[in-house]
Amino acid sequence: MQPNSKAINRMACGLVTVASLLVAGTVYAQSDAEVRTDFRYLPAVKTHWIKRALLLDIARANGRLVAVGERGIIIHSDDDGSSWVQADVPVSVTLTAVNFPSPQMGWAVGHEGTILHSSDGGTSWSVQFTGLQIAGQEVAYAESLIAKTEQQIETAEESEIEELEFALEEAGYALDDAMVAVEAGGTANPLLDVWFADEKSGFAVGAYGLIFSTDDGGENWKIRSSDLDNPDKYHYYSMASANGQTLYLSGEAGMLFRSDDAGATWIRLESPYEGSLFGVIAMPNGSTARVLSFGLRGNIFVSDDMGETWEKRSVASQNTLMGGVISPGGRLVLVGRSGAVLSSDDAGETFSIVIREDRSPYSAVIANPDESLVLVGEGGIHRATPDGSAEEQEQ
Repeated sequence: MQPNSKAINRMACGLVTVASLLVAGTVYAQSDAEVRTDFRYLPAVKTHWIKRALLLDIARANGRLVAVGERGIIIHSDDDGSSWVQADVPVSVTLTAVNFPSPQMGWAVGHEGTILHSSDGGTSWSVQFTGLQIAGQEVAYAESLIAKTEQQIETAEESEIEELEFALEEAGYALDDAMVAVEAGGTANPLLDVWFADEKSGFAVGAYGLIFSTDDGGENWKIRSSDLDNPDKYHYYSMASANGQTLYLSGEAGMLFRSDDAGATWIRLESPYEGSLFGVIAMPNGSTARVLSFGLRGNIFVSDDMGETWEKRSVASQNTLMGGVISPGGRLVLVGRSGAVLSSDDAGETFSIVIREDRSPYSAVIANPDESLVLVGEGGIHRATPDGSAEEQEQ
């Protein structure tokens, strides 16, 4: 099982003992010196080709656009995508997602379990969480799971022993994997999405069941693996919310989750599809929130009952869909492989489809106040008319 599509595209410092990671229950954090000497944390190289770099996500920080991508590249635009400036970034790993809950405060995530933070609207960034810290938390989590399962075996009925012994074996494998990651200087697995309700509360999710949350603006990140029903460690791809209270999470193998309490607890929803769902969007729709999920082979599903039931939307395209946005005017836009741009003016009931001439694979899209689009993907920045059918003229 490997991260695919967006997971791949969006997807050592010496030995560290497990004992050094766990001191009084606190996970060891890399020092500034260790971060600087790790090749993964060399600064992103400045380039003149920023508009043509592989870019994997884009977000709006009030009037500014911020896009992230390969080799630690982060660029920003203050004129709706006409011109771009490369930000100062302390890492050179591929960055997969970016989110700004407020004009100044933003987060980006990427490969090697990296989480970056900006407090100046994306002009500069600092390392907030690393793959080594993730591996350390996974060691502690696996050890606690082993201890808990051993206690359960001691008091279990004979009919329960076999299942518990299997769970114990799986926890042992997880511990071995986490310890190997520690010795390698941190996890190699990518984080694939980041979402914040406000400047304090947020989530980072990714490959092989990675999920972390913070309630203090990222000063501390907490592993949340045990809160979701994902024993096979399928990848998490996308998180969304319309109100900050009801959250949705989509992933590999058709996984869909909902939280009704801002992420404190999660329920697994019955999925309408067995393939990967790369995106989920919670759309305001009267007093309820319509939820839309999309992914492999152009599959689109809509729910009007908070994900309890889903209806498939038939579209004349089988291009895998990777990203989407709701424009300021309420238009829903989805983008994906082979230059596909789908748009809907009726909240996902029907879609019009444009296949752009460049046939570029697009990872994400953002809409400007005038409804024009800025698309990002393998060919870098593309500016388009509201339906995606033509290039937006330079100002």
